[in-house]
Amino acid sequence: MSQTGQSEFPQPPYPAQPPAQFGSQPPHPAAKPPVGGLAIAALVVGGTAFLLGWLVGLGLLLGLAGIVLGILAIRTKTGRTFGVIGLVLSAIATMTNIVAILVFGFFVSGSASQIAAGLNAGLDRGAVALGTQTVETPCYSFEVPASYLNNLPETDVAACASRLEVWGELTPDGEVLSTGTGAIFGTIEVEPLRIETSDAMAPDDTVEGMVQELSLDYLPSMGVVESLLEPIMLDGVPANLTRIDSDTEFTDLEAVITARAPDVYQSANGPVQYFVVTVVLPDEAGETVDDDLILAQLISSWTWN
Repeated sequence: MSQTGQSEFPQPPYPAQPPAQFGSQPPHPAAKPPVGGLAIAALVVGGTAFLLGWLVGLGLLLGLAGIVLGILAIRTKTGRTFGVIGLVLSAIATMTNIVAILVFGFFVSGSASQIAAGLNAGLDRGAVALGTQTVETPCYSFEVPASYLNNLPETDVAACASRLEVWGELTPDGEVLSTGTGAIFGTIEVEPLRIETSDAMAPDDTVEGMVQELSLDYLPSMGVVESLLEPIMLDGVPANLTRIDSDTEFTDLEAVITARAPDVYQSANGPVQYFVVTVVLPDEAGETVDDDLILAQLISSWTWN
């Protein structure tokens, strides 16, 4: 020691910080925030849309929903990656479904056109069609079921004549079904009488006189006359309905309407005023033919032109 009482050896300086303890761990990194539910939803919906994009309608709805969810997810801090993936998948699904819809619409429209063309062509060949059709001539018009075939030449139509046919087939039970093919089991025929003919048949120029003349030969040839004189109206003009019990096989009803038009018509075959409408309906034609409705429809829809 020196005289001053201090140690002759220098003392080491104290450390600025205490030494590290044995076995100490480094600090933990900050935990990543969890992925938001919006991003997960965007990914799930986008993936589902991508898989189902070919389903018309469903793929489009899922794709649009995925696009919305993807955009919302991208705007968040924790869902950008999932949001971008979901957005891309949804966009692909949407485009795929739009193409699928266009292709489907093309084939549907083409099929509809083919069906319509087939029905029109089938009607000419005897195919059954639903609804009603209007029979139009220069003298009159009326409505009947569309399943009745109307193939009369234009020359006959110009002469104010009409003929519609019920084509059908027999069932094993012997019933007639109006199928549009097979054989003719019923007709609706309108025959105009030229003035010289009607004047000779009914000199008194009355509907009753014409019916009496028809009852001599024409009406009995169709079957047993049940009701000869039954007054009716055709477009506000008095006419007569004769009901006949048909003796023809597979025929249920035969009726004859005798009508005198309010005016003389100049048809292609000359002037006419009297018309004889013969209605022959098939027997037990099921739901496709209703005798009373068809006859009532013809009478109620008749219009003098």
